[in-house]
Amino acid sequence: MTTNGSLASFTAVFLTEAPKAVLSASPTSTPAPIQVSCIWSPKPNGDAECRNLLLSRICSHRNERLGRRFLLLGDSTMGPHHLSKFLPQLQGGHHQLVNKLKTNCRNIYACELLEGDRCRSNEMFGLDYPWNDTWVFPNHEAGEGPISYGLNYSFCSDCAGCYTSIRVCSLVNESQTCLDHLNAANKTQRQKRRRPIVYGGFLKVEFARDVEMQSSAYTTTQENIAAFVNASYNSPGLVRDWGKPICLISTAHHDAAIPNVTRGVYLSNIEWYIRILYPHCESIIWLGATAPLQTVPDLYPQTINQTGY
Repeated sequence: MTTNGSLASFTAVFLTEAPKAVLSASPTSTPAPIQVSCIWSPKPNGDAECRNLLLSRICSHRNERLGRRFLLLGDSTMGPHHLSKFLPQLQGGHHQLVNKLKTNCRNIYACELLEGDRCRSNEMFGLDYPWNDTWVFPNHEAGEGPISYGLNYSFCSDCAGCYTSIRVCSLVNESQTCLDHLNAANKTQRQKRRRPIVYGGFLKVEFARDVEMQSSAYTTTQENIAAFVNASYNSPGLVRDWGKPICLISTAHHDAAIPNVTRGVYLSNIEWYIRILYPHCESIIWLGATAPLQTVPDLYPQTINQTGY
């Protein structure tokens, strides 16, 4: 990643093969992941190239499916005030379609919007807490977060402004008549070249590896989030109609501030993170972090050397 004046480069790696194909010791034996890049600037509409690049992949869908589900996982740069600010226009698409169905078929899917807070969000994900609320502290030598607020307050996050906001749907009416009607309505949407039907949301995951969210089953946020995605997005009926969700992931900004973290430890944690999440995603889009302009020396720990891939 490099910066040039007010511009910054942005790299996205699209993983469509199993993680062993991407990260194995013999990468030449399998297809390499697709890597694309774009340039953005803080000027008006300066994010158009990157936005279009991502949305074209999020929103495209195969004809035999109702649409796409997408998940954004990251910190505030992926959250409500940045990349996922496009979520409202996307999340409403499925309901616009359902509202066009016959009255007796409108309840084919039951959907709810889950919104989290900075602390103690396990209940929202259907997760319990460790016995006696015992919280395991992070191992900073292994590149684990949290490092500030989340370190001082158990089951809380360092990030103050990246709250989970995700739509979860379940199939409640498998009447073949309704399923046929839903498919026909969606086909009409496509023929009229309207926006593809999608739903999903933003999941707060600040680090490549952290212990902010812990349950009786797992001590890391990444493992608990993967369990939630599998339970809430990958039931047989949902996968049949929508496919598994597309997962857009970004880390680095918080990882760079972990005391004495090394590039090797960080990359190892990325590999671990991808391997955990990949079975639950149709594909993974890894969004490479950009280094902020160093207008004030040493103001930000995530330098070009630390964030470049």
